[in-house]
Amino acid sequence: EAEIRVSSRYYFNRKINTLSKTNILYFIFYSNKSKSSNTEKSLFVRSTIRLKKIIMTLTVCVGASGSGKTTFLNDVYKSHKCTYIRQYHNLRPYIKVSAIPNFDPRKLPYWDIYERENKANSIIVGGTIAGQFMAGLSGGQRKLLIFELIFQRTAPQSDLLIVLDEPFAGVTDDFVPFITDRLNEMRKKHNILLVTNDHVDTLKKM
Repeated sequence: EAEIRVSSRYYFNRKINTLSKTNILYFIFYSNKSKSSNTEKSLFVRSTIRLKKIIMTLTVCVGASGSGKTTFLNDVYKSHKCTYIRQYHNLRPYIKVSAIPNFDPRKLPYWDIYERENKANSIIVGGTIAGQFMAGLSGGQRKLLIFELIFQRTAPQSDLLIVLDEPFAGVTDDFVPFITDRLNEMRKKHNILLVTNDHVDTLKKM
């Protein structure tokens, strides 16, 4: 483990778990004052992804609030073709979950509740649109819905770069194994980059 400066904007502590092949990057801080060129940022991200393709398929960035984790992901998104799921990414709240194309809601860990209540064909995504709240799935359920949607949509493909911003945020501990199981499946075929402050010890064991 050593402190490394990877560009004029990002500072990390890097720890590589060679047994689990999970790369843990600890953000020290993000410097707004230091302006690096687009070329430098692009070279940094490419070298990171190239290293990850050879050594591991899961890279986790950890850091304090305000350290620049999301800004880092935004730079990755600007520089590379990837699937980027933001922390507050959401679907249109009025859509019926059962009507989402190319998606099987029965794979959701909570869907059996709605099947028992005979609501499986009527429950909507839920959330707020134009300042109006629409009752449907809870915030944590919507988070799992989007995560599972990405899992199913990317399953037939391979060698994608999937970027996840705080995938555990708003999700209760009982659903953490569902997310980690999905991550383990996805890492077999894709390169995954995620930032989080939650369940880091669990990720280290992957």
